[in-house]
Amino acid sequence: MSFVPSLNADVELKTKSYIRKRITSLSDLEANIPIYFSYPKDDDSNNNFIVKLQVKAAGGVGEESDIVAFNQYCTHMGASLKGRYNKIHKIMGACPQHLTTFDLTRHGMVVSGHATASLPQIMLEVSDGEVYAIGISGLMYGFSQNPIPTVTPKIDKVVEKKVTKEEPPKKILKIKKETKKNINKDLIYKNIARYHNISFLQFENILKIKTDDKLIKHYMLSNPCRIVADFTSDKTLNTKSYKFSTKPFTKIRIGSHKAYYRVVITLDKEYSYKTTVKDSGILFECY
Repeated sequence: MSFVPSLNADVELKTKSYIRKRITSLSDLEANIPIYFSYPKDDDSNNNFIVKLQVKAAGGVGEESDIVAFNQYCTHMGASLKGRYNKIHKIMGACPQHLTTFDLTRHGMVVSGHATASLPQIMLEVSDGEVYAIGISGLMYGFSQNPIPTVTPKIDKVVEKKVTKEEPPKKILKIKKETKKNINKDLIYKNIARYHNISFLQFENILKIKTDDKLIKHYMLSNPCRIVADFTSDKTLNTKSYKFSTKPFTKIRIGSHKAYYRVVITLDKEYSYKTTVKDSGILFECY
Protein backbone atom coordinates (compact mmCIF):
# COMPACT_ATOMS: atom_id res chain seq x y z
CA MET A 1 0.00 0.00 0.00
CA SER A 2 1.40 3.37 -0.97
CA PHE A 3 1.39 6.23 1.52
CA VAL A 4 0.36 9.71 0.42
CA PRO A 5 0.82 12.37 3.12
CA SER A 6 -2.24 14.44 3.92
CA LEU A 7 -2.14 18.14 4.64
CA ASN A 8 -2.48 17.41 8.35
CA ALA A 9 0.22 14.75 8.51
CA ASP A 10 3.47 15.49 10.32
CA VAL A 11 6.00 15.28 7.51
CA GLU A 12 9.64 15.92 8.37
CA LEU A 13 11.28 17.87 5.56
CA LYS A 14 15.02 18.19 5.04
CA THR A 15 15.38 21.93 4.71
CA LYS A 16 18.52 23.98 4.20
CA SER A 17 18.24 27.56 5.41
CA TYR A 18 19.62 30.46 3.43
CA ILE A 19 19.48 34.23 3.52
CA ARG A 20 16.08 35.83 4.13
CA LYS A 21 14.97 37.50 0.91
CA ARG A 22 11.82 39.52 0.15
CA ILE A 23 9.89 38.00 -2.78
CA THR A 24 6.69 40.05 -3.09
CA SER A 25 3.84 41.69 -1.18
CA LEU A 26 0.64 39.87 -0.27
CA SER A 27 -1.27 42.59 -2.10
CA ASP A 28 0.62 41.82 -5.34
CA LEU A 29 -0.35 38.13 -5.36
CA GLU A 30 -3.32 37.35 -7.61
CA ALA A 31 -5.05 34.00 -7.22
CA ASN A 32 -3.62 31.25 -9.47
CA ILE A 33 -1.15 33.55 -11.25
CA PRO A 34 2.48 32.45 -10.59
CA ILE A 35 5.18 35.07 -10.07
CA TYR A 36 8.73 33.99 -10.96
CA PHE A 37 11.76 34.97 -8.89
CA SER A 38 15.41 34.07 -8.24
CA TYR A 39 16.55 32.34 -5.04
CA PRO A 40 18.87 31.68 -3.28
CA LYS A 41 21.12 33.59 -5.70
CA ASP A 42 20.25 37.19 -6.48
CA ASP A 43 20.47 37.04 -10.28
CA ASP A 44 18.10 37.13 -13.28
CA SER A 45 17.57 33.36 -13.61
CA ASN A 46 13.97 33.45 -12.23
CA ASN A 47 14.41 29.81 -11.27
CA ASN A 48 11.43 29.62 -8.87
CA PHE A 49 7.76 30.59 -8.73
CA ILE A 50 5.32 31.65 -6.01
CA VAL A 51 1.56 31.19 -6.37
CA LYS A 52 -1.61 31.69 -4.32
CA LEU A 53 -3.54 28.41 -4.77
CA GLN A 54 -6.80 29.44 -3.02
CA VAL A 55 -6.74 26.07 -1.22
CA LYS A 56 -4.82 25.07 1.89
CA ALA A 57 -1.40 23.61 1.02
CA ALA A 58 1.40 21.87 2.91
CA GLY A 59 4.06 24.46 3.71
CA GLY A 60 1.69 27.26 2.70
CA VAL A 61 1.71 30.71 4.33
CA GLY A 62 -0.80 33.54 4.58
CA GLU A 63 -4.18 33.66 6.30
CA GLU A 64 -5.45 30.70 4.25
CA SER A 65 -2.10 28.81 4.22
CA ASP A 66 -2.45 28.77 0.44
CA ILE A 67 0.69 30.61 -0.71
CA VAL A 68 3.52 28.30 -1.79
CA ALA A 69 6.75 28.54 -3.79
CA PHE A 70 8.78 25.94 -5.68
CA ASN A 71 11.73 25.57 -8.05
CA GLN A 72 10.45 25.66 -11.63
CA TYR A 73 12.64 22.90 -13.17
CA CYS A 74 11.44 19.30 -13.47
CA THR A 75 13.42 16.97 -11.20
CA HIS A 76 13.64 14.30 -13.92
CA MET A 77 15.73 16.00 -16.62
CA GLY A 78 15.60 19.69 -15.78
CA ALA A 79 13.00 20.91 -18.28
CA SER A 80 11.41 24.27 -17.49
CA LEU A 81 7.82 24.07 -16.21
CA LYS A 82 7.18 27.78 -16.76
CA GLY A 83 3.65 28.42 -18.05
CA ARG A 84 2.41 24.93 -17.12
CA TYR A 85 0.56 25.64 -13.88
CA ASN A 86 -2.90 23.99 -13.77
CA LYS A 87 -5.15 26.15 -11.59
CA ILE A 88 -8.00 23.60 -11.56
CA HIS A 89 -5.99 20.69 -10.15
CA LYS A 90 -3.33 22.85 -8.37
CA ILE A 91 -0.50 20.99 -10.09
CA MET A 92 2.59 22.11 -12.01
CA GLY A 93 2.92 20.30 -15.32
CA ALA A 94 2.73 18.30 -17.37
CA CYS A 95 6.46 18.56 -18.09
CA PRO A 96 7.07 19.12 -21.84
CA GLN A 97 9.61 16.29 -21.97
CA HIS A 98 8.06 13.28 -20.17
CA LEU A 99 4.73 14.60 -18.82
CA THR A 100 5.56 14.56 -15.10
CA THR A 101 3.12 16.52 -12.90
CA PHE A 102 3.68 17.78 -9.35
CA ASP A 103 1.06 18.38 -6.63
CA LEU A 104 1.61 21.87 -5.20
CA THR A 105 -0.69 21.22 -2.24
CA ARG A 106 1.49 18.35 -0.96
CA HIS A 107 5.07 19.66 -0.96
CA GLY A 108 5.37 19.34 -4.77
CA MET A 109 5.18 15.54 -4.73
CA VAL A 110 5.07 13.62 -8.05
CA VAL A 111 1.56 12.82 -9.29
CA SER A 112 2.49 11.11 -12.55
CA GLY A 113 5.33 10.82 -15.04
CA HIS A 114 9.01 9.80 -14.98
CA ALA A 115 10.31 11.99 -12.14
CA THR A 116 10.88 10.32 -8.76
CA ALA A 117 11.71 13.40 -6.64
CA SER A 118 9.34 16.17 -5.56
CA LEU A 119 9.84 19.73 -6.74
CA PRO A 120 12.19 21.54 -4.32
CA GLN A 121 9.99 23.76 -2.14
CA ILE A 122 11.01 27.29 -1.20
CA MET A 123 10.17 27.86 2.45
CA LEU A 124 8.29 31.11 3.07
CA GLU A 125 7.29 33.42 5.87
CA VAL A 126 5.06 36.50 6.02
CA SER A 127 5.92 39.68 7.92
CA ASP A 128 4.04 43.02 7.77
CA GLY A 129 2.31 42.09 4.54
CA GLU A 130 5.53 41.04 2.78
CA VAL A 131 6.44 37.48 1.71
CA TYR A 132 10.03 36.31 2.32
CA ALA A 133 11.97 33.23 1.18
CA ILE A 134 13.93 31.73 4.08
CA GLY A 135 15.16 28.32 2.90
CA ILE A 136 14.91 25.39 0.49
CA SER A 137 13.48 21.90 1.02
CA GLY A 138 14.96 19.46 -1.50
CA LEU A 139 17.77 19.56 -4.07
CA MET A 140 17.47 21.72 -7.17
CA TYR A 141 17.98 19.90 -10.47
CA GLY A 142 21.51 19.95 -11.86
CA PHE A 143 23.32 20.53 -8.56
CA SER A 144 25.22 18.23 -6.22
CA GLN A 145 24.33 20.81 -3.58
CA ASN A 146 22.00 23.79 -3.83
CA PRO A 147 23.55 27.07 -5.09
CA ILE A 148 25.34 29.21 -2.56
CA PRO A 149 23.46 32.46 -1.89
CA THR A 150 24.92 35.64 -3.26
CA VAL A 151 26.89 37.48 -0.57
CA THR A 152 28.20 41.00 -1.04
CA PRO A 153 32.00 40.72 -0.87
CA LYS A 154 33.79 42.41 1.97
CA ILE A 155 36.04 45.24 0.78
CA ASP A 156 39.22 45.59 2.75
CA LYS A 157 40.21 49.06 3.84
CA VAL A 158 42.85 50.55 1.58
CA VAL A 159 46.00 51.46 3.46
CA GLU A 160 48.27 53.96 1.74
CA LYS A 161 51.90 52.98 1.54
CA LYS A 162 54.29 55.28 3.30
CA VAL A 163 56.54 56.87 0.73
CA THR A 164 60.25 57.02 1.41
CA LYS A 165 62.75 59.44 -0.04
CA GLU A 166 63.85 56.79 -2.54
CA GLU A 167 60.27 56.56 -3.88
CA PRO A 168 59.09 60.06 -4.84
CA PRO A 169 55.28 60.42 -4.58
CA LYS A 170 54.84 61.85 -8.07
CA LYS A 171 56.62 58.92 -9.68
CA ILE A 172 54.55 56.30 -7.84
CA LEU A 173 51.26 57.94 -8.84
CA LYS A 174 52.34 58.06 -12.47
CA ILE A 175 53.22 54.34 -12.54
CA LYS A 176 49.90 53.29 -11.00
CA LYS A 177 47.92 55.40 -13.44
CA GLU A 178 49.66 53.95 -16.49
CA THR A 179 49.29 50.36 -15.23
CA LYS A 180 45.54 50.76 -14.70
CA LYS A 181 45.11 52.33 -18.12
CA ASN A 182 47.05 49.73 -20.08
CA ILE A 183 45.73 46.49 -18.53
CA ASN A 184 43.70 44.40 -21.00
CA LYS A 185 41.72 41.90 -18.95
CA ASP A 186 41.36 39.53 -21.93
CA LEU A 187 45.14 39.00 -21.87
CA ILE A 188 44.86 36.89 -18.73
CA TYR A 189 42.69 34.33 -20.58
CA LYS A 190 44.24 31.56 -22.63
CA ASN A 191 42.46 30.53 -25.84
CA ILE A 192 42.01 26.74 -25.46
CA ALA A 193 39.58 25.92 -28.31
CA ARG A 194 37.59 27.42 -31.19
CA TYR A 195 34.74 25.90 -33.21
CA HIS A 196 32.99 27.95 -35.92
CA ASN A 197 32.00 31.23 -34.20
CA ILE A 198 32.48 29.83 -30.67
CA SER A 199 35.68 30.52 -28.74
CA PHE A 200 36.67 28.99 -25.40
CA LEU A 201 39.13 30.80 -23.13
CA GLN A 202 40.39 29.82 -19.68
CA PHE A 203 41.83 31.64 -16.71
CA GLU A 204 42.41 29.37 -13.71
CA ASN A 205 38.92 28.16 -12.64
CA ILE A 206 36.99 30.40 -15.08
CA LEU A 207 35.90 29.35 -18.58
CA LYS A 208 34.84 32.15 -20.93
CA ILE A 209 32.67 31.33 -23.96
CA LYS A 210 32.65 33.96 -26.72
CA THR A 211 29.76 33.66 -29.18
CA ASP A 212 27.11 35.82 -30.79
CA ASP A 213 24.49 33.19 -29.93
CA LYS A 214 22.16 33.69 -26.95
CA LEU A 215 22.46 31.54 -23.82
CA ILE A 216 19.06 29.83 -23.27
CA LYS A 217 19.68 27.87 -20.07
CA HIS A 218 22.42 26.20 -18.06
CA TYR A 219 22.60 23.63 -15.28
CA MET A 220 24.93 21.13 -13.64
CA LEU A 221 25.01 17.31 -13.73
CA SER A 222 27.05 14.92 -11.59
CA ASN A 223 28.97 11.63 -11.98
CA PRO A 224 30.98 13.01 -13.68
CA CYS A 225 30.51 16.66 -12.79
CA ARG A 226 29.43 18.60 -15.91
CA ILE A 227 28.11 22.06 -16.74
CA VAL A 228 25.53 22.01 -19.54
CA ALA A 229 24.84 25.21 -21.49
CA ASP A 230 22.35 25.59 -24.37
CA PHE A 231 22.61 28.36 -27.00
CA THR A 232 20.14 29.42 -29.72
CA SER A 233 21.24 28.63 -33.26
CA ASP A 234 19.68 28.10 -36.69
CA LYS A 235 22.82 26.34 -37.90
CA THR A 236 23.52 22.60 -37.73
CA LEU A 237 26.91 21.89 -36.13
CA ASN A 238 28.70 18.58 -36.31
CA THR A 239 29.49 17.06 -32.93
CA LYS A 240 32.94 18.13 -31.76
CA SER A 241 34.97 17.30 -28.63
CA TYR A 242 38.11 18.80 -27.10
CA LYS A 243 40.15 17.27 -24.26
CA PHE A 244 42.43 19.25 -21.91
CA SER A 245 45.09 18.49 -19.32
CA THR A 246 44.53 21.76 -17.43
CA LYS A 247 42.20 21.61 -14.45
CA PRO A 248 39.38 22.04 -13.64
CA PHE A 249 38.13 21.76 -17.26
CA THR A 250 38.99 18.37 -18.78
CA LYS A 251 36.67 18.14 -21.79
CA ILE A 252 34.32 20.28 -23.89
CA ARG A 253 31.73 18.73 -26.20
CA ILE A 254 29.55 20.65 -28.69
CA GLY A 255 26.50 19.08 -30.32
CA SER A 256 23.48 20.29 -32.32
CA HIS A 257 19.83 19.98 -31.35
CA LYS A 258 16.71 21.40 -32.99
CA ALA A 259 16.96 25.24 -32.92
CA TYR A 260 19.87 25.20 -30.46
CA TYR A 261 23.26 23.66 -29.74
CA ARG A 262 24.57 22.30 -26.45
CA VAL A 263 27.97 22.77 -24.84
CA VAL A 264 28.88 20.18 -22.19
CA ILE A 265 31.85 21.13 -19.99
CA THR A 266 33.31 18.19 -18.04
CA LEU A 267 35.16 18.98 -14.79
CA ASP A 268 37.87 17.05 -12.94
CA LYS A 269 35.80 16.72 -9.72
CA GLU A 270 32.58 17.93 -8.07
CA TYR A 271 32.10 21.73 -8.01
CA SER A 272 29.47 24.40 -7.68
CA TYR A 273 29.51 27.15 -10.28
CA LYS A 274 28.19 30.59 -11.10
CA THR A 275 27.53 32.24 -14.45
CA THR A 276 28.14 35.86 -15.42
CA VAL A 277 27.03 37.29 -18.77
CA LYS A 278 29.26 40.13 -20.01
CA ASP A 279 29.75 41.94 -23.30
CA SER A 280 33.09 40.18 -23.66
CA GLY A 281 31.60 36.70 -23.18
CA ILE A 282 29.82 34.32 -20.81
CA LEU A 283 31.84 33.31 -17.74
CA PHE A 284 31.45 29.95 -15.98
CA GLU A 285 33.33 30.08 -12.66
CA CYS A 286 33.84 26.88 -10.62
CA TYR A 287 34.35 26.87 -6.86
